Amino acid sequence: MTLDGVAGECDSDARSCLYRCGDDAPFAFARGREFIRCADQSRWALLSDDRLLSMRSGTCLTHRTGNVFYDARSNEPLYYVGA
Repeated sequence: MTLDGVAGECDSDARSCLYRCGDDAPFAFARGREFIRCADQSRWALLSDDRLLSMRSGTCLTHRTGNVFYDARSNEPLYYVGA
């Protein structure tokens, strides 16, 4: 099931889009506090107090410092918010 939009496309507002560190590819876009994965338009994570929580398990996926989201376990940069 896809949400509004075509699978594989991201929201056009770069300020609400998460890009992967390393290849700068769009990964997910914000819809309110929810992040929707671009690849399949599924609800992927919920933003809560500068952390992204998995929509499936509630597990902390990342924490944010500035415009960069870091892996919750390894502290490696994973995503950044578009300018």
